[in-house]
Amino acid sequence: MSLNLKYFHEIPQAEVNQLIEGKKSVGYVLENYLQPDWCTYHQALSMTFGCWSLCDLAENGIRTKISKEYCSSCDCYKK
Repeated sequence: MSLNLKYFHEIPQAEVNQLIEGKKSVGYVLENYLQPDWCTYHQALSMTFGCWSLCDLAENGIRTKISKEYCSSCDCYKK
């Protein structure tokens, strides 16, 4: 595991597209990217069973709007 992991919601769409085109697994995403520090959702990046907002892969999707303010009403938000 790399010490320089990136937050998934902060990566550029081009990187998301590379993950999709490379058919990277959920396991790969879980091992190589971080969920926000304020998120306590267990394996939030697990796509199908994860946080639907954080796992939105669409261009200009909700993933790009993730912030403390956006997530503050979620049950998994760590205050």
